[in-house]
Amino acid sequence: MLVTATKNLAADSGDRSPVRHAGAWAHRISATWIIGLRADLVFLSGGVVVGYAIVFAYTVWRFDVTLLWFAWLAVLGGPHLFATYTRTYFSRAERQSRAGLLWSSLGLFLVSPVIAVLIGASSVAGFAWHRASLLGFIAASLWAYWHLIRQHYGLVRLYGRKHDDRDKIDYRIDWLLVHVGLLAPFVALLAGHPELRANLQLPPDAPGAAGFESVNWLKDLCLSALGLVVAAFLVRQIYRATKGRRVNGPKLILLLLVVPYYFFICTSSEVQAAPLFAVAPLLAIPHDLQYHAMVWLYNRNQKPAVPEGGQSGAIIAVSLYAAGALVFGVVLATLSCSVDRALACAPLFYDATPTVLAGLSVRDILYTTFYGFFLHHYVIDQRIWKPDRDPRVAKGLGVG
Repeated sequence: MLVTATKNLAADSGDRSPVRHAGAWAHRISATWIIGLRADLVFLSGGVVVGYAIVFAYTVWRFDVTLLWFAWLAVLGGPHLFATYTRTYFSRAERQSRAGLLWSSLGLFLVSPVIAVLIGASSVAGFAWHRASLLGFIAASLWAYWHLIRQHYGLVRLYGRKHDDRDKIDYRIDWLLVHVGLLAPFVALLAGHPELRANLQLPPDAPGAAGFESVNWLKDLCLSALGLVVAAFLVRQIYRATKGRRVNGPKLILLLLVVPYYFFICTSSEVQAAPLFAVAPLLAIPHDLQYHAMVWLYNRNQKPAVPEGGQSGAIIAVSLYAAGALVFGVVLATLSCSVDRALACAPLFYDATPTVLAGLSVRDILYTTFYGFFLHHYVIDQRIWKPDRDPRVAKGLGVG
């Protein structure tokens, strides 16, 4: 309708009318959404708005970051793990087709007792660094960020399939923009965050500090790489426009919102001043909202259309999903808050904790168990979203 209206207006004012040119540009913009206009803008691209709101609440209203963190894990972070269960273990078709993956992956929850045995045996043997195996969970945190990068890129590819984009040059540039655009600021964050630098016994990230330049060059290198990739992406879009190619509007909206958001979060002085644990919700919130929306889309497309007048069953299903997800999220948040000293929660398990094995405490067991949920999620999730290889997944995502 917009294009038709602009063409009609242009007919009264000549071929050189700006309105006619606007209509021509509007005709070049392709807007095929994954879920729908409103859902895509709110859940797939709009999660950054929630992140900005949390930064505002922390820096202006001085909200307690522990409460913000707990609210995130209870309402979004934990429930997005529950969403994976509805996509896999709660589905008869998935249990049948992915039985090997689903049941063997439960072995990841054995990570906790394995770590316990390693710590106990190392302590008995007199190994000075008997608790070093717990450091492996730092790698799990880095895996979490890679996990969300891959999801952002997956959405970019889905928009490409929706718009029948087949140019390999665009694939490569999009890949670089998402991966470099999100990884480079993250490395800069890790290189400059005062809490992490103190834990690694690095000098403060401030001009004039001893050894400052020894790490600061890494930040400069990362941000320079980001600038080059952004420039390449913009040049490519200009080139496509001059050749009269249609613009993938939804993909551009996603990229123009997500890439600057992660640059802001990772380089903002306000975020750098926050405790390290408080940064996790800011990084994960866009991912969590996207994930809930995509699981809902997939689950909906696996079932026959709801007949007219039969919406009550769908409402009940959504309500049960929300309730189950929230309960799971609250339990997981309570568990984590009880074992992490940095969160300053009620000292249920880390104050005067009894030792159950040599060198191993109740807190250690709960700590590794908590990470078991996320390790399990990462392994499962990277295997179940393959629309190029699985026709059922392609159908579920609307690109079959």
